[in-house]
Amino acid sequence: LLRADKHGTIVPGTPPILATLGLAERQWHYQVLGIESRYFRAIGCADALIEKAKAMGQCWLKGIGAAQQLKRQTD
Repeated sequence: LLRADKHGTIVPGTPPILATLGLAERQWHYQVLGIESRYFRAIGCADALIEKAKAMGQCWLKGIGAAQQLKRQTD
Protein backbone atom coordinates (compact mmCIF):
# COMPACT_ATOMS: atom_id res chain seq x y z
CA LEU A 1 0.00 0.00 0.00
CA LEU A 2 1.44 3.34 -0.99
CA ARG A 3 0.38 6.33 1.06
CA ALA A 4 1.57 9.92 1.12
CA ASP A 5 1.99 9.80 4.91
CA LYS A 6 4.26 6.72 4.79
CA HIS A 7 8.00 6.72 4.11
CA GLY A 8 9.46 4.02 1.87
CA THR A 9 7.94 1.22 -0.09
CA ILE A 10 8.21 -2.52 -0.40
CA VAL A 11 9.96 -3.44 -3.61
CA PRO A 12 7.69 -5.33 -6.03
CA GLY A 13 8.60 -9.00 -6.10
CA THR A 14 9.55 -9.09 -2.41
CA PRO A 15 8.19 -12.31 -0.87
CA PRO A 16 5.27 -11.77 1.49
CA ILE A 17 6.47 -11.22 5.06
CA LEU A 18 4.93 -14.43 6.39
CA ALA A 19 6.79 -16.47 3.79
CA THR A 20 9.99 -14.64 4.71
CA LEU A 21 9.42 -15.54 8.36
CA GLY A 22 8.56 -19.14 7.46
CA LEU A 23 5.03 -18.92 8.84
CA ALA A 24 1.74 -20.07 7.39
CA GLU A 25 -1.13 -17.57 7.56
CA ARG A 26 -3.00 -19.91 9.93
CA GLN A 27 -0.01 -20.06 12.29
CA TRP A 28 0.34 -16.28 12.36
CA HIS A 29 -3.38 -15.78 12.97
CA TYR A 30 -3.38 -18.30 15.86
CA GLN A 31 -0.35 -16.70 17.47
CA VAL A 32 -1.59 -13.12 17.14
CA LEU A 33 -4.97 -14.03 18.62
CA GLY A 34 -3.12 -15.68 21.53
CA ILE A 35 -1.22 -12.60 22.68
CA GLU A 36 -1.93 -12.08 26.40
CA SER A 37 -3.77 -15.42 26.67
CA ARG A 38 -1.56 -18.15 25.18
CA TYR A 39 1.61 -16.01 25.02
CA PHE A 40 2.90 -13.34 27.38
CA ARG A 41 6.53 -12.19 27.10
CA ALA A 42 7.43 -13.59 23.70
CA ILE A 43 5.74 -15.17 20.72
CA GLY A 44 7.13 -17.69 18.25
CA CYS A 45 7.81 -21.34 17.65
CA ALA A 46 8.46 -23.63 20.63
CA ASP A 47 12.20 -23.86 19.93
CA ALA A 48 12.55 -20.07 19.80
CA LEU A 49 10.59 -19.69 23.05
CA ILE A 50 12.77 -22.29 24.78
CA GLU A 51 15.92 -20.46 23.65
CA LYS A 52 14.47 -17.12 24.79
CA ALA A 53 13.66 -18.62 28.20
CA LYS A 54 17.24 -19.88 28.54
CA ALA A 55 18.60 -16.47 27.52
CA MET A 56 16.45 -14.90 30.24
CA GLY A 57 17.65 -17.42 32.83
CA GLN A 58 14.24 -19.06 33.05
CA CYS A 59 13.17 -22.67 32.60
CA TRP A 60 10.06 -21.84 30.58
CA LEU A 61 7.93 -19.08 29.04
CA LYS A 62 4.18 -18.98 28.78
CA GLY A 63 3.29 -20.11 25.26
CA ILE A 64 5.71 -23.00 24.73
CA GLY A 65 2.87 -25.52 25.06
CA ALA A 66 0.64 -23.52 22.71
CA ALA A 67 3.47 -23.32 20.16
CA GLN A 68 4.06 -27.07 20.38
CA GLN A 69 0.34 -27.73 19.89
CA LEU A 70 0.26 -25.42 16.88
CA LYS A 71 3.21 -27.26 15.33
CA ARG A 72 1.45 -30.62 15.77
CA GLN A 73 -1.66 -29.21 14.09
CA THR A 74 0.28 -27.91 11.08
CA ASP A 75 2.53 -30.97 10.57
